[in-house]
Amino acid sequence: MKIDLGCGNYPRGDIGVTLKENTAVCNATPHLDKYLEPYGFVYNPKAQIIYDDLENYIQINYPTLKGQEILMCHILEHLTCPYCILSALDKAKMIVIVTPNARVNDADKIDKTHIYSFTEWSLENLINTIFKADYKIYKIENDLDLLAVIYPH
Repeated sequence: MKIDLGCGNYPRGDIGVTLKENTAVCNATPHLDKYLEPYGFVYNPKAQIIYDDLENYIQINYPTLKGQEILMCHILEHLTCPYCILSALDKAKMIVIVTPNARVNDADKIDKTHIYSFTEWSLENLINTIFKADYKIYKIENDLDLLAVIYPH
């Protein structure tokens, strides 16, 4: 099953989790579809949408996330504890993360809801701290975004 954590009104997968109806999270990212489709995350207007806080959703549903494929598109930088959330996903089959590349993307100047900024190295350090996993980080959209694909063991 494919779960889009932080889907806003644009769920890619079978289940989308978003904070509230009509939220802007990820609504402005359809141009990223071409990067996410190879991993099976495509827009699904019929997806089940669950309105919940991501930290709460993951804490409650932690056991059922084992073996699932997870997408976090432009959400990691908004979380109060990215380490905690990713640690709770350590049994997922695959995790795909897209986040602004702080070295060249001015998103932090525009979006005051960003709590963290990520560079290729800081994202790599976070992944290595949590997972004993195969992963790859790509620069996409003219290096403006980072796409990480993680296969936890």
